[in-house]
Amino acid sequence: MTHHRGGSTRGGIRHHLHSGRDNVFYLYEEPECFCDGVPCQCPDTGALANKDFLTIYPGWNVWDVYQVNDLPFSLMMVGVSPERQLRIWVEDAVRLGAPGALVADSIDLKGGQVEILNGIPAGLKVDQRKEDVSSSVLVSGSATLHTVRFFNRGDKASMSWPHDESYLLDKDYVPSPTNPATASPAPSTIAGGLGSGVGQPIKDLLTELEPFLFIGGAVGILWIFRKELFKNGKRND
Repeated sequence: MTHHRGGSTRGGIRHHLHSGRDNVFYLYEEPECFCDGVPCQCPDTGALANKDFLTIYPGWNVWDVYQVNDLPFSLMMVGVSPERQLRIWVEDAVRLGAPGALVADSIDLKGGQVEILNGIPAGLKVDQRKEDVSSSVLVSGSATLHTVRFFNRGDKASMSWPHDESYLLDKDYVPSPTNPATASPAPSTIAGGLGSGVGQPIKDLLTELEPFLFIGGAVGILWIFRKELFKNGKRND
């Protein structure tokens, strides 16, 4: 029993169900305190952070991300290098998971605003680690750790810990106003040069055409391969 606001505070745990965006109900536990028999806020409750979520800061953000060495086949990623696939995953993770944050250039190629760094910047303080997450987060096989950074032109936001079978956020860092990795100017954007009025329609068009461009490229490769086989067959005859 502790004393609070001149009276006694008793604590307990209140269980309640909450429906997530996936319409699955999750069981949450939160402290429930009484001050002299009247419900009140538990001491220091407001300062507690949910470690299953991380912060997307305005400006530069630095992440360490695991990427599996043997990426699964995807028709949409035919001809896309593993490095670019990593950059696309980071951009999509923020775009889909952190409302209010803005990383992507409106007309640049996907992942174009995410940078892969040569090692972890010295002097940055770790914000959160995957070991802090309450649930088990794993990838499907052997993986390589990469350090990336991206610039958030939007608002400060939060998102659930990003991971899937091929990618896993290992840890993120607290931006520092004196560290070059997080204090440098924002990267240039194509849309910034053209103006959003021109950039957005082009981005929308590219987004709609993207699946057809990948499929068209795959068909083209198969056609060239078939043509070469036909040539070799004629030579053998």
